[in-house]
Amino acid sequence: MEKKSCRKARFSYKFLHESSTATDHEIIHELRRKRSKKDVYQAEEVLAEKKIGKRTHYLVKWHGWGSETSTWEPVENILDQRLLDLWEKPMPDIRQVSFHVERLLSCIEAALKNRLKSERQIDFPIAIYRFLFNGRGEDKPRGVKVLQKKDFDRRWFPKDWYVSLINERGTKRV
Repeated sequence: MEKKSCRKARFSYKFLHESSTATDHEIIHELRRKRSKKDVYQAEEVLAEKKIGKRTHYLVKWHGWGSETSTWEPVENILDQRLLDLWEKPMPDIRQVSFHVERLLSCIEAALKNRLKSERQIDFPIAIYRFLFNGRGEDKPRGVKVLQKKDFDRRWFPKDWYVSLINERGTKRV
C-alpha cells in the first residue's frame, strides 16, 4: 500500500498585504475614523467612584443605555469635565431636594410605626443623596453607609425631626 503525502497549502499574509491597492496612510486613516466613531460614547452621569490600585475610576452611566451597561472608567476616559464637577459638588433642584427629604422622613416614620427590625432600603437619586450626605455617615462593607442623627443637616431636616417619630405603641424613639 502506497502512502499518499498530504501537503498543506502555504499561505502568505505578506503577499496579501503587498497586493492591497490602498496605501498605508489610507488604511490607517480609515481605521482611525472607524475606531473614533465606534469607541466614543456620550456619558450621562457619574454614579460612583472607587480606587483601583492608585487610580480613581468612576462608574459612568451612558446616554441612551440602561444602568446595567454602566462601566468603570478612569478619569481620562471622561471627556466632559462638567460630569466630574457635578459628581464632586452636586447642585440638584431645591424642589427635588425638599421632595426627597419628605419622602425619606415618611419612609423612616412608616418603618418605626410598623416596628421593623430589619434594614430598610429606599431608592434615592445619587445627586440628591450626595448633596445631603456627602462626607457624612460611617462606611460599612459592600457599599453600605450608616447614618446617625448628627449626619442629617439642619438646613434640610427640621430641628429634632427624629423626636416626632412615634412607633405603634405611642412611645418616642430617639
